[in-house]
Amino acid sequence: MMSLTETSLSQITVKQYRYKWNSFFGIFTSLFITQIVGIFFSLGSSSGGGSSSDFLSVNIAYFSGDIIIGFTFIWAIIVAILLTTKAYRYEDFTFVTNRLSSSISNILFLITASLVGGITTSLASVTYKLIIVFSYYDKELIYAPTSVGELLMGMVVTTLYMFLFMSVGYLVGMIGQIHKLFMFVFPPLLLFLVFRNDGEVVNIFISESSFLLFFIKAISVSILFFAIAILLSNRMEVRT
Repeated sequence: MMSLTETSLSQITVKQYRYKWNSFFGIFTSLFITQIVGIFFSLGSSSGGGSSSDFLSVNIAYFSGDIIIGFTFIWAIIVAILLTTKAYRYEDFTFVTNRLSSSISNILFLITASLVGGITTSLASVTYKLIIVFSYYDKELIYAPTSVGELLMGMVVTTLYMFLFMSVGYLVGMIGQIHKLFMFVFPPLLLFLVFRNDGEVVNIFISESSFLLFFIKAISVSILFFAIAILLSNRMEVRT
């Protein structure tokens, strides 16, 4: 009897996941648009300096895809929050379902979105750098191309960050569905946590030099946030 229950749950979850993949595909269109906007804003930003002497003048400019990454992280939080809203939750009632299968299918969809976001964000950053290279065709430019290993590592790390941000957004959205006031309290609370003690909370992840430890931290915190969100979902009203 237990095996039948587990099989039923897995089958329903897979069906819901496939439905969300087909129905919410427009979310990925918004991702690509977000990254294009990020590239556009990045074109006008750079850092660096310069020096000169009687016979030589040197200007140094550094370009990075940080703005693209930042825009994508904001997209990740918004998408995760959207999945907790009534409009998206009620679509699950197309199937014979329960809150557990609905939550698991949501998480599977967010994992897929994190993977797509991590890959495309890294590729968008490379595209941005290539645009800069070709824009400086009439000047001497030192460009260190990204190796395949660095590109793959960047994709993995960005995917983990995406999953982490989505877990935050999903938890925030679920709390917001129960306590509407929290949606107004969250933005200043997030800024407080980010900048508190010179960003100590953020530095727990950013300053980690070991990839294995970073992986464990990101996955552990993400699982914790999703688990809390699932528990909170059980308190929400049942649709009649």
